[in-house]
Amino acid sequence: MRLSTKDQKTLLLSAPRSAIRNMEKVDELIPSLAETILDKYKKGFPCHLETEISKIYDGTNLLILGKKEEVGALSPEEVEKVLKEKGYAYYADRVQAWARKMRIPYPLTFRIRTMTTRFGVNSIARHVITFSTIAICYSPEIVDYLIVHELAHCFVRGHQKDFYAIVNKYDPQYKIHSKKLKKGIYV
Repeated sequence: MRLSTKDQKTLLLSAPRSAIRNMEKVDELIPSLAETILDKYKKGFPCHLETEISKIYDGTNLLILGKKEEVGALSPEEVEKVLKEKGYAYYADRVQAWARKMRIPYPLTFRIRTMTTRFGVNSIARHVITFSTIAICYSPEIVDYLIVHELAHCFVRGHQKDFYAIVNKYDPQYKIHSKKLKKGIYV
């Protein structure tokens, strides 16, 4: 089940079809989930480019893979464009390398887009992984954790014990990397 908001006022609930069988349980969970999601929106999501731009770009330098790169004066749209270009260059090799190492049984593609509440999404049915534009700002270890996390969904859809066993196999420090990602600690 996923609860989100686009305008920070209206809550949107999405749930798998199997949740229909347990609507009483869903109704019980909604109030606590609503409170949690609204608290997160008040604080701001570290994957939201608009709220994080002052942390990753100082008017001259842009944070790429945890290091400042001089890019000159850019508009927010140009910052986003540079992040996507750098992201495509990095992910092109890394996603395929990790897919081979993890023995993903089918070819994958990836894309990068501006997302407000997630760093990555694995569309298993289409074999496409989508990464948040801002993810490329994090250190290589954290970006690689994100890649491993999304690839692990090729084997386990949710975030159960089996899923984290796979992630741990390829990134034993995943808890540290995950925490840094969620807290917006880029290095």
